[in-house]
Amino acid sequence: MSRYYWSNCYLTLKHYDTTESFYRTTFEMSERLLLNADHIRIQSIKSLADLYNKRGTKRQAINFCQEQLTIYEKEPFENRIKIANILINIGELYDDNSDEKIQVLDKALSILKKNVRVQYAVTAGCLFMIAEYYHKRNADTNAFDYV
Repeated sequence: MSRYYWSNCYLTLKHYDTTESFYRTTFEMSERLLLNADHIRIQSIKSLADLYNKRGTKRQAINFCQEQLTIYEKEPFENRIKIANILINIGELYDDNSDEKIQVLDKALSILKKNVRVQYAVTAGCLFMIAEYYHKRNADTNAFDYV
């Protein structure tokens, strides 16, 4: 876990190659750990995607998240919350005017609505992102449905 925190320091310093190395190590280590490390894995997915995006390789970030999503979707019942988190990560990467953005966020929200008492903060964040999407499209009536 300390590698993960060190990688955040390197990210702040904009040492992207070192950051990626540390994030990748954390990500790969999380594959070998038991289920109690899943939150580390999900955070590693988000961190790597954010890093790729900061480097200007948004498509690589989206593809990476979609690859991970495919893995988790093989066992959808056990991985609902993880799937929702990855969908939100993908939604954050899409441009604000992208129809794909609202599609993945709506899918995440439909999962989170069934687990709102467990994932209140994540659900609230997803609702805000959807409201912001509609607001930026001047569809305030739709935006108010999500706030």
